[in-house]
Amino acid sequence: MLMTHRSMATPSVPRWKRTLDQALRLARPGLDFQSSGNTDELERLRCLCHELVADLPASQRHLIGVTLLHARDRRDIEHLRTQLFDAIAHQLGERTARERIVLLDEALAR
Repeated sequence: MLMTHRSMATPSVPRWKRTLDQALRLARPGLDFQSSGNTDELERLRCLCHELVADLPASQRHLIGVTLLHARDRRDIEHLRTQLFDAIAHQLGERTARERIVLLDEALAR
């Protein structure tokens, strides 16, 4: 039995590289279009949000972290406020959630 060997056409860019490029574009949409001042402020707000949920279970921190990665400006962080409150209140109680959200509100007011 004679086996024939067919070569398949390969894309010019490896699949893994295309996938990585797509993932990076999804993780930081619009990053190139932000000024450095806005980027610094956004990173400061992201860090604060990560601090607010640092003692929550990993699954909740992960969901919030993914949402934070997609935040393009302070309005996106403002929209995350409810999700943060709910996650903190569910694990640690409403009083703790209110105390932590006050910190976020103060940072957003600046």
